Amino acid sequence: MKLVDALNEGHVEIEFKSLISGRKIKKIYTCDIKQAASSDAIVVWDVIDKHFDDIRQSTILEWRLLNE
Repeated sequence: MKLVDALNEGHVEIEFKSLISGRKIKKIYTCDIKQAASSDAIVVWDVIDKHFDDIRQSTILEWRLLNE
């Protein structure tokens, strides 16, 4: 399963490296908007802090679909 498909299906825990600080960040996201498959950046909804973020796929260390 691809990350974008998982985000459309439910909540996904994503760990990535911040481009600004270089630190590892792990948060829970979802998103049900159509996204360009060719883009390195994906738009996600932070379910805890309730705001949109964009994450570069090249910075993602790991992700997993959470059971709901």
